[in-house]
Amino acid sequence: MARKARTVKRYKAINFDLDTQRLRERFGEDRRPEAYRAIGRYLADRGFVHRQGSGYRSTHRLSDFETALLVSLMYRDLAWLS
Repeated sequence: MARKARTVKRYKAINFDLDTQRLRERFGEDRRPEAYRAIGRYLADRGFVHRQGSGYRSTHRLSDFETALLVSLMYRDLAWLS
């Protein structure tokens, strides 16, 4: 019997693109890279490794629900992201 899709666990990738103009307004030009580092630290603390550019890959298998929850919590914890 096949498992339901929401319980299947696979390695996940999270890729993002930030609005650089809004980052400049929020952080200033010199501190803009801090936003990328904050996201990187957040994901690294939760089992992701940096792959390329703004891309991260999980080091363990996650369900779709777990991935969506992680992103939702990241928006909550990094309030400036939304």
